[in-house]
Amino acid sequence: MARVISSRSFHSVQEHRYELLRHGQHGATLVEYSIILLVTVLLLFARIPGADDSLVSTLITSFRQFQANSTFLLSLP
Repeated sequence: MARVISSRSFHSVQEHRYELLRHGQHGATLVEYSIILLVTVLLLFARIPGADDSLVSTLITSFRQFQANSTFLLSLP
């Protein structure tokens, strides 16, 4: 005896497969973003060869020097 699949049950099977695929892709995207975040953090906080400072410490030093120079210029009459 052949089993007849109604259109409603067929669509629910298709929707279930779609949900499984969608959740699998969501997990892969999470891994990709985590790797990108890790590489970005390593690049920002790793020491630069020859400079012996990280990019973040170099940026903070530059901001401090700019602030000191602009404060001096603003205090002139």
